[in-house]
Amino acid sequence: MLRKIAGALAALSLLMPASGGAVDVPAGPSSDNVRHIRNIPAGTGVGGVFAGTHYYLSAARSGSFLPGGAGTGGILAFDATNARNPVLVGKLPLPHSQNEDLEVSEKRNLLLVVQDRRKSVSAVATSPIIGGILFVIDISNRNQPVLRSTLQLPAQVATRDDGAPLGGPGHTASCIQDCNYAWISGSRDHGVHVVDLRDPSSPAWMGVIKGPAGGNNAIYDPGTVHDVHVDRFGEVWIAGSGGTALYRMTKNPLKPQFIAAVNKRDNERFNGLIHHGALRYTKDLVLVGEEDYENTCGSADGKRQDGSLQVWRIDRKAKRLVPVSSWDVTITDATMRMLAEEVGITCSSHWFDVNKYSIVADGWYEMGVQFIDISKPAKPRHVGWFIGTNSAASQARFHPSDSGVVYVADYNRGLDVIEIDNSGRKAKSVSMSAGAVRAAHAGVRFPLEPDPEFGFACLRRAGV
Repeated sequence: MLRKIAGALAALSLLMPASGGAVDVPAGPSSDNVRHIRNIPAGTGVGGVFAGTHYYLSAARSGSFLPGGAGTGGILAFDATNARNPVLVGKLPLPHSQNEDLEVSEKRNLLLVVQDRRKSVSAVATSPIIGGILFVIDISNRNQPVLRSTLQLPAQVATRDDGAPLGGPGHTASCIQDCNYAWISGSRDHGVHVVDLRDPSSPAWMGVIKGPAGGNNAIYDPGTVHDVHVDRFGEVWIAGSGGTALYRMTKNPLKPQFIAAVNKRDNERFNGLIHHGALRYTKDLVLVGEEDYENTCGSADGKRQDGSLQVWRIDRKAKRLVPVSSWDVTITDATMRMLAEEVGITCSSHWFDVNKYSIVADGWYEMGVQFIDISKPAKPRHVGWFIGTNSAASQARFHPSDSGVVYVADYNRGLDVIEIDNSGRKAKSVSMSAGAVRAAHAGVRFPLEPDPEFGFACLRRAGV
Protein backbone atom coordinates (compact mmCIF):
# COMPACT_ATOMS: atom_id res chain seq x y z
CA MET A 1 0.00 0.00 0.00
CA LEU A 2 1.17 3.38 -0.87
CA ARG A 3 1.61 6.76 0.78
CA LYS A 4 5.24 7.53 0.05
CA ILE A 5 5.65 7.21 -3.71
CA ALA A 6 8.96 6.52 -5.35
CA GLY A 7 9.64 9.63 -7.39
CA ALA A 8 12.55 8.18 -9.29
CA LEU A 9 10.94 5.38 -11.24
CA ALA A 10 12.38 6.88 -14.41
CA ALA A 11 15.66 5.35 -13.34
CA LEU A 12 14.23 2.03 -14.40
CA SER A 13 13.95 3.36 -17.99
CA LEU A 14 10.37 2.15 -18.21
CA LEU A 15 9.29 4.66 -20.82
CA MET A 16 6.39 4.11 -23.17
CA PRO A 17 6.83 5.30 -26.76
CA ALA A 18 4.26 7.73 -28.14
CA SER A 19 2.79 4.94 -30.23
CA GLY A 20 1.79 3.07 -27.07
CA GLY A 21 3.58 -0.08 -28.26
CA ALA A 22 5.24 -2.73 -26.14
CA VAL A 23 8.55 -1.96 -24.44
CA ASP A 24 11.48 -4.30 -23.87
CA VAL A 25 11.66 -4.54 -20.08
CA PRO A 26 13.58 -7.20 -18.18
CA ALA A 27 10.85 -9.69 -17.42
CA GLY A 28 12.39 -11.48 -14.48
CA PRO A 29 12.41 -15.15 -13.43
CA SER A 30 9.38 -17.44 -13.29
CA SER A 31 8.41 -21.08 -12.96
CA ASP A 32 8.56 -23.08 -16.19
CA ASN A 33 4.79 -22.93 -16.68
CA VAL A 34 4.45 -19.13 -16.37
CA ARG A 35 5.40 -16.65 -19.11
CA HIS A 36 5.75 -12.89 -19.18
CA ILE A 37 3.82 -11.51 -22.18
CA ARG A 38 4.45 -7.77 -21.92
CA ASN A 39 5.00 -4.82 -19.63
CA ILE A 40 3.32 -1.43 -19.83
CA PRO A 41 5.21 1.21 -17.77
CA ALA A 42 2.06 2.83 -16.40
CA GLY A 43 3.68 4.51 -13.43
CA THR A 44 2.88 3.24 -9.94
CA GLY A 45 0.35 0.46 -10.53
CA VAL A 46 -1.81 -0.10 -7.46
CA GLY A 47 -4.90 -2.02 -8.59
CA GLY A 48 -7.27 -2.53 -11.47
CA VAL A 49 -10.69 -3.80 -12.47
CA PHE A 50 -12.31 -5.18 -15.61
CA ALA A 51 -15.54 -3.78 -17.07
CA GLY A 52 -16.36 -6.02 -20.00
CA THR A 53 -13.42 -5.91 -22.39
CA HIS A 54 -11.90 -2.83 -20.74
CA TYR A 55 -9.41 -2.75 -17.88
CA TYR A 56 -9.02 0.27 -15.61
CA LEU A 57 -5.75 0.70 -13.73
CA SER A 58 -5.27 2.93 -10.71
CA ALA A 59 -1.86 4.58 -11.05
CA ALA A 60 -0.83 6.45 -7.92
CA ARG A 61 1.23 9.62 -7.75
CA SER A 62 4.55 8.99 -9.38
CA GLY A 63 7.46 10.78 -10.98
CA SER A 64 7.01 8.54 -14.03
CA PHE A 65 3.42 8.59 -15.23
CA LEU A 66 2.93 8.63 -19.01
CA PRO A 67 4.18 11.09 -21.61
CA GLY A 68 1.73 13.97 -21.65
CA GLY A 69 0.12 12.91 -18.37
CA ALA A 70 -0.30 15.04 -15.28
CA GLY A 71 2.34 13.11 -13.37
CA THR A 72 0.16 12.93 -10.27
CA GLY A 73 -1.58 9.63 -10.81
CA GLY A 74 -5.01 8.74 -12.10
CA ILE A 75 -7.06 6.13 -13.92
CA LEU A 76 -5.78 4.55 -17.13
CA ALA A 77 -8.30 2.91 -19.48
CA PHE A 78 -7.15 -0.04 -21.60
CA ASP A 79 -9.04 -1.82 -24.35
CA ALA A 80 -8.33 -5.43 -23.36
CA THR A 81 -10.31 -7.14 -26.13
CA ASN A 82 -7.04 -8.85 -27.03
CA ALA A 83 -6.22 -10.27 -23.61
CA ARG A 84 -2.49 -10.48 -24.35
CA ASN A 85 -2.16 -6.99 -25.78
CA PRO A 86 -4.14 -4.32 -23.88
CA VAL A 87 -4.12 -0.95 -25.61
CA LEU A 88 -4.16 2.35 -23.72
CA VAL A 89 -7.20 4.29 -24.95
CA GLY A 90 -7.80 6.95 -22.30
CA LYS A 91 -6.76 8.40 -18.97
CA LEU A 92 -8.18 10.53 -16.23
CA PRO A 93 -5.46 12.27 -14.18
CA LEU A 94 -6.34 12.40 -10.49
CA PRO A 95 -4.28 13.72 -7.57
CA HIS A 96 -4.66 10.56 -5.50
CA SER A 97 -2.00 8.76 -3.48
CA GLN A 98 -3.66 5.47 -4.22
CA ASN A 99 -6.84 3.49 -4.54
CA GLU A 100 -6.14 -0.16 -4.16
CA ASP A 101 -9.41 -1.85 -4.89
CA LEU A 102 -11.13 -0.27 -7.89
CA GLU A 103 -14.80 -1.21 -8.24
CA VAL A 104 -17.29 -0.66 -11.05
CA SER A 105 -20.97 -0.95 -11.75
CA GLU A 106 -21.29 -1.88 -15.41
CA LYS A 107 -25.07 -1.44 -15.15
CA ARG A 108 -24.78 2.17 -13.93
CA ASN A 109 -21.50 2.94 -15.76
CA LEU A 110 -19.77 4.04 -12.56
CA LEU A 111 -16.25 3.55 -11.28
CA LEU A 112 -15.22 4.48 -7.73
CA VAL A 113 -11.85 5.87 -6.65
CA VAL A 114 -10.97 7.13 -3.20
CA GLN A 115 -8.11 9.31 -1.98
CA ASP A 116 -6.46 8.28 1.30
CA ARG A 117 -6.65 10.70 4.16
CA ARG A 118 -3.23 11.79 5.38
CA LYS A 119 -1.39 13.79 8.02
CA SER A 120 -0.68 17.41 7.16
CA VAL A 121 2.80 16.91 8.64
CA SER A 122 3.51 13.18 8.56
CA ALA A 123 6.38 13.30 11.06
CA VAL A 124 4.30 15.08 13.72
CA ALA A 125 1.85 12.77 15.50
CA THR A 126 -0.49 15.55 16.56
CA SER A 127 -0.64 17.33 13.20
CA PRO A 128 -4.13 17.75 11.68
CA ILE A 129 -5.42 15.19 9.19
CA ILE A 130 -6.37 16.06 5.63
CA GLY A 131 -9.54 14.14 4.83
CA GLY A 132 -9.98 11.61 2.06
CA ILE A 133 -11.96 12.27 -1.11
CA LEU A 134 -14.37 10.01 -2.99
CA PHE A 135 -14.18 10.38 -6.78
CA VAL A 136 -17.24 9.17 -8.71
CA ILE A 137 -16.28 8.46 -12.31
CA ASP A 138 -18.52 8.00 -15.34
CA ILE A 139 -17.44 5.21 -17.73
CA SER A 140 -20.37 5.44 -20.16
CA ASN A 141 -17.68 5.90 -22.78
CA ARG A 142 -15.47 2.96 -21.85
CA ASN A 143 -12.52 4.54 -23.62
CA GLN A 144 -12.58 7.76 -21.65
CA PRO A 145 -13.39 7.89 -17.93
CA VAL A 146 -14.86 11.25 -16.87
CA LEU A 147 -15.01 12.67 -13.36
CA ARG A 148 -18.68 13.09 -12.46
CA SER A 149 -18.54 14.23 -8.83
CA THR A 150 -16.47 14.28 -5.65
CA LEU A 151 -17.22 14.07 -1.94
CA GLN A 152 -15.00 15.29 0.88
CA LEU A 153 -14.91 12.59 3.57
CA PRO A 154 -14.62 13.08 7.35
CA ALA A 155 -10.99 13.85 8.20
CA GLN A 156 -10.99 12.81 11.83
CA VAL A 157 -13.12 10.38 13.84
CA ALA A 158 -11.51 10.60 17.30
CA THR A 159 -8.45 11.77 19.25
CA ARG A 160 -5.95 9.72 21.25
CA ASP A 161 -5.12 10.55 24.85
CA ASP A 162 -1.82 12.02 23.65
CA GLY A 163 -3.66 14.45 21.34
CA ALA A 164 -2.94 12.56 18.12
CA PRO A 165 -5.96 12.64 15.76
CA LEU A 166 -7.43 9.40 14.45
CA GLY A 167 -8.20 9.59 10.76
CA GLY A 168 -11.43 9.06 8.88
CA PRO A 169 -12.17 6.92 5.81
CA GLY A 170 -10.44 6.93 2.46
CA HIS A 171 -8.57 3.70 1.72
CA THR A 172 -10.90 1.63 -0.46
CA ALA A 173 -14.37 2.38 -1.86
CA SER A 174 -16.69 -0.53 -2.61
CA CYS A 175 -19.88 -0.68 -4.69
CA ILE A 176 -22.96 -1.81 -2.78
CA GLN A 177 -26.17 -2.64 -4.66
CA ASP A 178 -24.83 -1.65 -8.08
CA CYS A 179 -23.11 1.43 -6.69
CA ASN A 180 -26.30 2.89 -5.28
CA TYR A 181 -24.16 3.07 -2.16
CA ALA A 182 -20.44 3.10 -1.44
CA TRP A 183 -18.84 1.60 1.64
CA ILE A 184 -15.51 3.27 2.39
CA SER A 185 -12.78 1.78 4.56
CA GLY A 186 -9.76 3.11 6.42
CA SER A 187 -11.26 5.02 9.34
CA ARG A 188 -10.05 4.38 12.89
CA ASP A 189 -13.54 3.91 14.33
CA HIS A 190 -14.10 0.15 13.80
CA GLY A 191 -16.39 0.63 10.81
CA VAL A 192 -17.12 1.47 7.20
CA HIS A 193 -18.54 4.83 6.16
CA VAL A 194 -21.62 4.71 3.93
CA VAL A 195 -22.20 7.14 1.05
CA ASP A 196 -25.46 7.53 -0.87
CA LEU A 197 -24.77 7.31 -4.62
CA ARG A 198 -28.32 7.00 -5.91
CA ASP A 199 -27.69 10.37 -7.50
CA PRO A 200 -24.06 9.95 -8.64
CA SER A 201 -23.84 13.67 -9.40
CA SER A 202 -24.49 14.49 -5.75
CA PRO A 203 -23.01 11.89 -3.37
CA ALA A 204 -23.95 12.27 0.31
CA TRP A 205 -22.38 10.84 3.47
CA MET A 206 -24.92 8.77 5.45
CA GLY A 207 -23.26 7.22 8.49
CA VAL A 208 -21.05 4.42 9.82
CA ILE A 209 -21.54 0.64 10.09
CA LYS A 210 -19.48 -0.83 12.92
CA GLY A 211 -18.83 -4.51 13.48
CA PRO A 212 -16.37 -7.25 14.47
CA ALA A 213 -14.18 -6.93 11.36
CA GLY A 214 -13.15 -3.48 12.56
CA GLY A 215 -12.29 -4.73 16.04
CA ASN A 216 -9.05 -4.06 17.90
CA ASN A 217 -5.95 -6.20 17.62
CA ALA A 218 -2.36 -5.97 18.82
CA ILE A 219 -1.50 -3.49 16.05
CA TYR A 220 -4.69 -1.45 15.63
CA ASP A 221 -6.37 0.01 18.70
CA PRO A 222 -8.87 1.38 17.84
CA GLY A 223 -9.44 -1.00 15.00
CA THR A 224 -9.99 -0.36 11.30
CA VAL A 225 -11.70 -1.92 8.28
CA HIS A 226 -9.54 -2.47 5.21
CA ASP A 227 -11.91 -3.57 2.44
CA VAL A 228 -15.45 -4.60 1.50
CA HIS A 229 -16.44 -7.19 -1.12
CA VAL A 230 -19.87 -8.09 -2.55
CA ASP A 231 -19.88 -11.71 -3.70
CA ARG A 232 -21.82 -13.46 -6.46
CA PHE A 233 -24.56 -14.39 -3.97
CA GLY A 234 -25.14 -10.74 -3.15
CA GLU A 235 -23.68 -11.10 0.33
CA VAL A 236 -21.17 -8.61 1.71
CA TRP A 237 -17.77 -9.32 3.25
CA ILE A 238 -15.89 -6.89 5.49
CA ALA A 239 -12.21 -7.49 6.29
CA GLY A 240 -10.03 -5.64 8.77
CA SER A 241 -8.05 -5.66 11.98
CA GLY A 242 -10.73 -7.69 13.78
CA GLY A 243 -10.79 -10.35 11.08
CA THR A 244 -13.50 -10.97 8.48
CA ALA A 245 -17.31 -10.79 8.75
CA LEU A 246 -20.19 -11.71 6.46
CA TYR A 247 -23.45 -9.77 6.06
CA ARG A 248 -26.65 -9.75 4.01
CA MET A 249 -28.09 -6.43 2.87
CA THR A 250 -31.48 -5.21 4.12
CA LYS A 251 -33.71 -2.34 3.03
CA ASN A 252 -31.77 -0.07 5.39
CA PRO A 253 -28.26 0.44 3.93
CA LEU A 254 -26.95 1.31 7.42
CA LYS A 255 -28.22 -1.90 9.02
CA PRO A 256 -27.08 -5.02 7.16
CA GLN A 257 -27.92 -8.41 8.68
CA PHE A 258 -24.96 -10.07 10.40
CA ILE A 259 -24.32 -13.70 9.35
CA ALA A 260 -20.89 -14.83 10.61
CA ALA A 261 -17.44 -13.60 11.64
CA VAL A 262 -13.98 -14.67 12.75
CA ASN A 263 -13.92 -14.98 16.53
CA LYS A 264 -11.36 -13.19 18.68
CA ARG A 265 -9.27 -16.27 19.42
CA ASP A 266 -8.94 -17.23 15.74
CA ASN A 267 -8.19 -13.63 14.83
CA GLU A 268 -5.24 -13.63 17.23
CA ARG A 269 -3.96 -16.84 15.60
CA PHE A 270 -4.49 -15.98 11.93
CA ASN A 271 -4.28 -12.19 11.67
CA GLY A 272 -0.77 -10.86 12.27
CA LEU A 273 -1.59 -7.35 11.02
CA ILE A 274 -4.87 -7.10 9.13
CA HIS A 275 -7.29 -9.19 7.11
CA HIS A 276 -6.73 -7.43 3.82
CA GLY A 277 -9.65 -8.66 1.75
CA ALA A 278 -12.05 -11.55 1.16
CA LEU A 279 -13.23 -13.34 -2.00
CA ARG A 280 -16.08 -15.88 -2.06
CA TYR A 281 -14.92 -19.30 -3.33
CA THR A 282 -17.94 -21.61 -2.89
CA LYS A 283 -21.28 -21.42 -1.13
CA ASP A 284 -19.61 -22.50 2.11
CA LEU A 285 -16.01 -21.28 1.71
CA VAL A 286 -14.31 -17.90 1.49
CA LEU A 287 -10.72 -16.94 0.64
CA VAL A 288 -9.10 -14.33 2.86
CA GLY A 289 -5.86 -12.49 2.25
CA GLU A 290 -3.94 -11.71 5.43
CA GLU A 291 -1.47 -8.84 5.15
CA ASP A 292 1.55 -9.03 7.42
CA TYR A 293 5.23 -8.43 6.83
CA GLU A 294 8.59 -8.30 8.52
CA ASN A 295 12.14 -8.06 7.21
CA THR A 296 12.04 -11.72 6.31
CA CYS A 297 9.98 -13.87 3.99
CA GLY A 298 8.93 -17.24 5.28
CA SER A 299 11.30 -19.25 7.45
CA ALA A 300 13.52 -22.28 7.32
CA ASP A 301 11.63 -23.92 10.20
CA GLY A 302 8.26 -23.44 8.52
CA LYS A 303 6.95 -20.80 10.91
CA ARG A 304 4.92 -18.07 9.23
CA GLN A 305 6.64 -14.69 8.98
CA ASP A 306 4.42 -12.88 6.50
CA GLY A 307 0.83 -12.58 5.37
CA SER A 308 -0.85 -15.71 4.04
CA LEU A 309 -3.68 -16.78 1.76
CA GLN A 310 -6.34 -18.41 3.94
CA VAL A 311 -9.44 -20.58 3.44
CA TRP A 312 -12.35 -20.24 5.90
CA ARG A 313 -15.64 -22.15 6.20
CA ILE A 314 -18.96 -20.42 6.93
CA ASP A 315 -20.74 -21.90 9.95
CA ARG A 316 -24.07 -20.08 9.74
CA LYS A 317 -25.57 -21.84 12.75
CA ALA A 318 -22.72 -20.77 15.04
CA LYS A 319 -22.38 -17.42 13.21
CA ARG A 320 -18.70 -18.13 12.91
CA LEU A 321 -16.03 -18.38 10.22
CA VAL A 322 -13.95 -21.52 10.84
CA PRO A 323 -10.31 -21.75 9.68
CA VAL A 324 -9.70 -24.50 7.10
CA SER A 325 -6.16 -23.92 5.79
CA SER A 326 -3.56 -21.33 4.83
CA TRP A 327 -0.73 -21.05 2.34
CA ASP A 328 2.40 -18.97 2.65
CA VAL A 329 5.70 -18.50 0.82
CA THR A 330 7.73 -20.72 3.14
CA ILE A 331 11.46 -20.45 2.53
CA THR A 332 13.32 -23.68 3.26
CA ASP A 333 16.51 -22.73 1.40
CA ALA A 334 19.06 -21.29 3.86
CA THR A 335 20.54 -19.09 1.13
CA MET A 336 17.12 -17.63 0.36
CA ARG A 337 16.55 -17.00 4.04
CA MET A 338 19.82 -15.07 4.21
CA LEU A 339 18.88 -13.12 1.06
CA ALA A 340 15.54 -12.11 2.54
CA GLU A 341 17.23 -10.86 5.69
CA GLU A 342 19.95 -9.01 3.76
CA VAL A 343 17.73 -7.04 1.41
CA GLY A 344 14.55 -6.90 3.52
CA ILE A 345 12.16 -8.38 0.95
CA THR A 346 8.55 -7.48 1.69
CA CYS A 347 6.59 -10.66 1.30
CA SER A 348 2.84 -10.93 1.89
CA SER A 349 -0.41 -11.90 0.28
CA HIS A 350 -2.05 -8.75 -1.10
CA TRP A 351 -4.78 -8.50 -3.78
CA PHE A 352 -5.72 -11.81 -5.40
CA ASP A 353 -8.16 -13.43 -7.81
CA VAL A 354 -9.34 -17.01 -8.53
CA ASN A 355 -10.24 -18.53 -11.89
CA LYS A 356 -12.83 -21.20 -12.76
CA TYR A 357 -10.23 -23.96 -12.31
CA SER A 358 -9.63 -23.09 -8.64
CA ILE A 359 -6.30 -21.43 -9.33
CA VAL A 360 -5.53 -18.34 -7.27
CA ALA A 361 -3.24 -15.61 -8.62
CA ASP A 362 -1.98 -13.46 -5.75
CA GLY A 363 0.13 -10.30 -5.82
CA TRP A 364 2.80 -11.01 -3.19
CA TYR A 365 4.72 -7.71 -3.13
CA GLU A 366 8.44 -8.30 -3.83
CA MET A 367 7.84 -12.01 -4.31
CA GLY A 368 5.85 -11.17 -7.44
CA VAL A 369 2.77 -13.23 -8.35
CA GLN A 370 2.15 -16.60 -6.73
CA PHE A 371 -0.24 -19.21 -8.19
CA ILE A 372 -1.96 -21.53 -5.69
CA ASP A 373 -4.24 -24.47 -6.50
CA ILE A 374 -7.11 -24.58 -3.98
CA SER A 375 -9.14 -27.35 -5.60
CA LYS A 376 -8.51 -29.23 -2.36
CA PRO A 377 -9.27 -26.40 0.08
CA ALA A 378 -7.65 -28.13 3.05
CA LYS A 379 -4.40 -28.55 1.13
CA PRO A 380 -3.52 -25.47 -0.98
CA ARG A 381 -0.73 -26.24 -3.44
CA HIS A 382 1.91 -23.96 -5.04
CA VAL A 383 1.74 -24.39 -8.83
CA GLY A 384 3.45 -21.34 -10.37
CA TRP A 385 5.17 -18.01 -9.84
CA PHE A 386 6.52 -14.91 -11.58
CA ILE A 387 8.82 -12.27 -10.07
CA GLY A 388 9.35 -9.31 -12.37
CA THR A 389 12.67 -7.49 -12.18
CA ASN A 390 12.33 -5.06 -9.25
CA SER A 391 8.77 -6.28 -8.74
CA ALA A 392 6.48 -5.02 -6.00
CA ALA A 393 3.29 -6.75 -7.15
CA SER A 394 0.16 -5.22 -5.64
CA GLN A 395 -2.65 -7.07 -7.38
CA ALA A 396 -3.29 -9.96 -9.78
CA ARG A 397 -6.52 -10.31 -11.81
CA PHE A 398 -7.45 -12.99 -14.32
CA HIS A 399 -8.71 -11.70 -17.65
CA PRO A 400 -12.50 -12.37 -17.80
CA SER A 401 -12.34 -14.11 -21.18
CA ASP A 402 -9.05 -15.98 -20.75
CA SER A 403 -8.59 -17.82 -17.46
CA GLY A 404 -4.85 -18.21 -17.99
CA VAL A 405 -3.95 -14.56 -18.57
CA VAL A 406 -3.30 -12.38 -15.54
CA TYR A 407 -3.00 -8.58 -15.31
CA VAL A 408 -0.57 -7.52 -12.58
CA ALA A 409 -0.65 -4.04 -11.07
CA ASP A 410 2.86 -3.42 -9.77
CA TYR A 411 4.08 -0.47 -7.69
CA ASN A 412 7.39 -0.40 -9.54
CA ARG A 413 6.68 -1.88 -12.95
CA GLY A 414 3.25 -0.44 -13.75
CA LEU A 415 1.24 -3.15 -15.52
CA ASP A 416 2.46 -6.64 -16.42
CA VAL A 417 0.58 -9.21 -18.49
CA ILE A 418 1.55 -12.80 -17.68
CA GLU A 419 0.15 -16.24 -18.48
CA ILE A 420 0.08 -19.63 -16.77
CA ASP A 421 -0.05 -22.74 -18.96
CA ASN A 422 -3.41 -24.45 -19.34
CA SER A 423 -4.93 -21.91 -16.93
CA GLY A 424 -3.12 -23.77 -14.15
CA ARG A 425 -5.08 -27.00 -14.61
CA LYS A 426 -3.20 -30.19 -13.62
CA ALA A 427 -0.10 -28.12 -12.88
CA LYS A 428 2.68 -29.77 -10.92
CA SER A 429 3.83 -28.35 -7.61
CA VAL A 430 6.70 -25.88 -7.88
CA SER A 431 9.27 -24.16 -5.69
CA MET A 432 11.38 -21.01 -5.95
CA SER A 433 15.17 -20.88 -5.87
CA ALA A 434 17.28 -18.36 -4.01
CA GLY A 435 19.11 -17.54 -7.23
CA ALA A 436 15.91 -16.60 -9.05
CA VAL A 437 14.76 -14.23 -6.32
CA ARG A 438 18.24 -12.73 -5.99
CA ALA A 439 18.30 -12.09 -9.75
CA ALA A 440 14.90 -10.36 -9.68
CA HIS A 441 16.06 -7.89 -7.02
CA ALA A 442 19.70 -7.45 -8.00
CA GLY A 443 19.26 -4.07 -9.71
CA VAL A 444 17.68 -0.76 -8.73
CA ARG A 445 15.23 -1.29 -5.85
CA PHE A 446 12.55 0.87 -4.31
CA PRO A 447 11.83 -1.33 -1.30
CA LEU A 448 8.65 -1.37 0.71
CA GLU A 449 8.44 -0.46 4.38
CA PRO A 450 5.65 0.20 6.91
CA ASP A 451 4.17 3.67 6.63
CA PRO A 452 4.57 5.51 9.98
CA GLU A 453 0.96 6.74 9.87
CA PHE A 454 -1.03 3.83 8.47
CA GLY A 455 1.16 0.82 9.24
CA PHE A 456 0.61 -0.48 5.71
CA ALA A 457 3.47 -1.22 3.33
CA CYS A 458 4.60 1.73 1.22
CA LEU A 459 7.29 2.44 -1.30
CA ARG A 460 10.25 4.19 0.29
CA ARG A 461 10.91 7.52 -1.38
CA ALA A 462 14.52 7.84 -2.51
CA GLY A 463 16.48 10.06 -0.13
CA VAL A 464 13.75 10.18 2.56
